[in-house]
Amino acid sequence: MDFFQSLNSLKPISVLVSPENKTVDIAAITDAYNPDKEIVDLGDVDDLKIEPMERFIYGTVKTGPPDQNYNLSNGRYEFNTETEWATDNLVDEQLNLVGKYRTDSIGFSLLRYEVEKKSTSDTKSDNSVFMVVCAPHRGQGVAQTRDGSNHRGRYNPDPT
Repeated sequence: MDFFQSLNSLKPISVLVSPENKTVDIAAITDAYNPDKEIVDLGDVDDLKIEPMERFIYGTVKTGPPDQNYNLSNGRYEFNTETEWATDNLVDEQLNLVGKYRTDSIGFSLLRYEVEKKSTSDTKSDNSVFMVVCAPHRGQGVAQTRDGSNHRGRYNPDPT
């Protein structure tokens, strides 16, 4: 559950179960809510009444990886942090989609630096779980923007 929540906090995903193929796949959430795919056939329905589920109406949505505190001034430039969004709904409920795993590049670098200079003492961050996106070669990382377009090398630029 922690893995799903952490991945879902960065990019909305779904888990698709295929009984005929005997597989469980992680896919973009748009695959699960594709209007061309039939989830289940209800047959003929009389007097169908569609209402919103009030318990799923939120005033704010919090998403992203968990915030971290650094004792360094450059920590304020960390962009992998929690983000809170307001909706048009005038309710106090908050949907919390904050992940469990860390993705902060500054924290990752600081942990590597501290491990190199320490002898044997443990710290709380020694047990942190990080999610890291890796590209096989420089310039092959892919960043996807809100409009769905891909930009090769945005996060892993080619040095040439």
